[in-house]
Amino acid sequence: MVRRWAADAVPHIGAEQLQDLLLVVTEMVSNAYDHGQQPVSLRVLVLGVRVRLEVTDTSLDPPVVGRSRIADTRGRGMALVAALTADWGHTTSAAGKVVWAELEHGIV
Repeated sequence: MVRRWAADAVPHIGAEQLQDLLLVVTEMVSNAYDHGQQPVSLRVLVLGVRVRLEVTDTSLDPPVVGRSRIADTRGRGMALVAALTADWGHTTSAAGKVVWAELEHGIV
């Protein structure tokens, strides 16, 4: 459901960029549900030549880029986000944190 909503938010994005965006959305939202605190929300913004994804939860714990090992089935989410995006980070407030990532969208 969240992947469809994100795709609908940027209907003119290129096919390759869309696949990256959907993977990043999935990893960021999954990470918020696995390691953050609910409620979790997603915001998609088109900023010039970038699409910015913002996932909010009420935890103050920062995201961690794990190391991928062959036998591991978890821990790759934020490493994928870091590899597929132009930039990413997080901000915190008394209400929780926002993890954000920006991807080039290929629209001129």
